[in-house]
Amino acid sequence: MNISLIFSAASLILCAFFFVYFRAYLRRRTGPDRLLAEFREEVYKLIAEIDAATDKDSLLVEERIKSLRTILADVDKRISIQVRELDRQRFQEDAYAQLGKRYASTKADGFAPVYDEMPHGPRIVSREITLKPLPFAEQVAELSRAGFSANLIATRLGVSISEVELAIAIASDQ
Repeated sequence: MNISLIFSAASLILCAFFFVYFRAYLRRRTGPDRLLAEFREEVYKLIAEIDAATDKDSLLVEERIKSLRTILADVDKRISIQVRELDRQRFQEDAYAQLGKRYASTKADGFAPVYDEMPHGPRIVSREITLKPLPFAEQVAELSRAGFSANLIATRLGVSISEVELAIAIASDQ
């Protein structure tokens, strides 16, 4: 009986010790300070992830903006070239119209060719212009400087438009 009483007392002391230990352990693990620390740690991790995602997204947006600026600059350059070409074509059409009128009036009157100053351009002669024999590239460059379009130069020289455009591009690079 003494042994059973000793075992009972020992088990009661052991139970009381485990009760106090687990109660303190649970208070430590589920206490407000511990929960607050865990929440803070989780919030800091979320903020770091959001910052990383935001930085990545902002870099992507900046790259897109740079590519859009490059595209817009290219489009502006192409538009200015197109406007210049349209102005050149209008000038050529006006010049040809003036030449046609003068040629018709000189032919009807039986007079020699008429030299006249156009209000917005160079002097136009109402007779046919003969080109001196020059190399192809020089002929193209001279006609281009005179204000003729690639289509008209190609027709005049009897070559393709792409050959004329290539010659103009090479002449402008030099």
